[in-house]
Amino acid sequence: MSALTGRSAHPAGERNHNAGSSGVPLNGSLSDSIWSMYLSEAERYDKEISGGWKDDAGGVLVFTALFSATVAAFIIESYKRLSPDSGDETVLLLKQISLQLSGLRDPTSTIPPLTATPSFAPSGSIICVNVLWFLTFLISITCALAATLVQQWARQYLQPLSISVAPRERARVRSFIFLGAESYNMSGVVEMIPTLLHISVFLFLCGLVVFLFTISKPIAIVICVFTASFLYGYLLLTISSGVYTAWPYRTPFASWSWSLLLLTLHSMRDQIRFIEVVVRRVFLRVSRNPEGVQTRVPYLAELGGLVDRAITTQTLLQKMGWQKIITLQALQASAHVDAEGFKWMLETTALSNEQLQTFVAGIPGELVVHMMHPSVHRATSRGDVFSQVLHDLLNTHSASGLGDDTRSERLRTCTGAIYRGALECNVRFPPSSDHSLARHPARPLVAFVKTSALLTEYNGSDPNIRAAVLCIHALLARRTIHDLILHDGGRWPTDTNEAALLRDALPDVQLNDLASAEPALLNMVALSMLATTPESEFRGDVPVMLVDTLSILMNECISDGGNGVQEHFRMLIRKVEGDAGTGFEGSVDVLQALLLRAFPPTPPTT
Repeated sequence: MSALTGRSAHPAGERNHNAGSSGVPLNGSLSDSIWSMYLSEAERYDKEISGGWKDDAGGVLVFTALFSATVAAFIIESYKRLSPDSGDETVLLLKQISLQLSGLRDPTSTIPPLTATPSFAPSGSIICVNVLWFLTFLISITCALAATLVQQWARQYLQPLSISVAPRERARVRSFIFLGAESYNMSGVVEMIPTLLHISVFLFLCGLVVFLFTISKPIAIVICVFTASFLYGYLLLTISSGVYTAWPYRTPFASWSWSLLLLTLHSMRDQIRFIEVVVRRVFLRVSRNPEGVQTRVPYLAELGGLVDRAITTQTLLQKMGWQKIITLQALQASAHVDAEGFKWMLETTALSNEQLQTFVAGIPGELVVHMMHPSVHRATSRGDVFSQVLHDLLNTHSASGLGDDTRSERLRTCTGAIYRGALECNVRFPPSSDHSLARHPARPLVAFVKTSALLTEYNGSDPNIRAAVLCIHALLARRTIHDLILHDGGRWPTDTNEAALLRDALPDVQLNDLASAEPALLNMVALSMLATTPESEFRGDVPVMLVDTLSILMNECISDGGNGVQEHFRMLIRKVEGDAGTGFEGSVDVLQALLLRAFPPTPPTT
């Protein structure tokens, strides 16, 4: 009964003996594997965060050592100006002695009296310079001491976790230490040290400008311009980290800039609403039809919407923190982010042909489309990396050292990836979409198909490869035709690859009659494959590939459940059965078999 209820079966005395100060028993019924799992994740996190503390502290120590020596050298020169210069006093006394000696040689001359040394008071600029530089030196030394303490704290944070006790007791100790560090914001204290160090640099630069004005004004102006440019760039980096979440150039003042930016956005929103109310009142007074005046001013309403979205982002940024909000926005980003990551991997990593084949076989169609397009975030395009990988795999499938099965599998992998991309061009990126790739998503795929001679060189005797190649050409031709009709007025394509693809896929279609091309594509797939190939020869995903292609050619988008596809496919079967003499008669059995293999009936439940 105790195992089911979770209550302890120990007597009261033993339970109290094993309980902690809170009365919660340390020897509960949870197995040690749970605590070990927790300790494994906690150890990884603790080592990572303590290592970060040590690295930050090490960087601070190196910088403060150099910076403090530099500041001390300037202080040695500046603090002398706070007291009278002994050299000036010596010159004054020597001048007085010289005058008195000259008076003794000429009895008629009057010996000038000794003049008192003028009182000394340092100028305001010198006092300001010394204040700034001494503050800089003290802050730098304080940061060095704090960095040393952080290194010691990081070691002390991990030391109690290495005790040799039971896993559940180590987990209790770890949680106790972690909650203490979190409650007293140890991470915030560590992040404050670079902030103070940056402040000391700003104070030093300000003091340097003031000091140079007391020596040489032209030099001071040059240094002042440089310092102002540096501070402006630093301020720009700080503010940009609050505007652009993926901004990599964060400064220690970024969190402060988020609060300031949020206040500014709230003020902007209030001003926009006030202006909108004033404009609407003016329209109501001058309009002859007050009831027709819109409640919101269009341009101001759009601007207000942008400000509201920015306020929402900044509020989340303050509540969740930079790491959590960037993770959230990254997960909400489009697939081009994943495509850029894969392009980087292919560009920088030397993978074997077997690894590349596994990689290509697992890429979904949407990523194929994105990876075939050039990058929009870099000056040097990575658009040809994935195409080159496919070319290399296609070129090595006929290598002498490969077996027949390996060659066929490599060829099916490449054609399968291109097919998935061609299918996505017709499903995920419709011509009417506002997606950035919606205008010509198939163009890079068409270029690859033509440069690789996919229709002629690899269209061999294997019916599965031949079916995949025909489906690729049909889908790419269909998408190209739709783009030409929608964006280019139905004119024949000026792109040579697109024109060659349409001539190969549609040899009997007139150049000025693209509207009749889609039925011809349906005939190409059905007559070229289904009427001449038994259904039993199709293996793997080829039946589903043919069903999806024919459904797309019948203007039916692929849905998750496939109900619409099945219905349109049955309509095609009924059309073939009813149209005698069209050449489809031999395809009825194949169509029916393909439909059953693509959408097998659900077994009845017992």
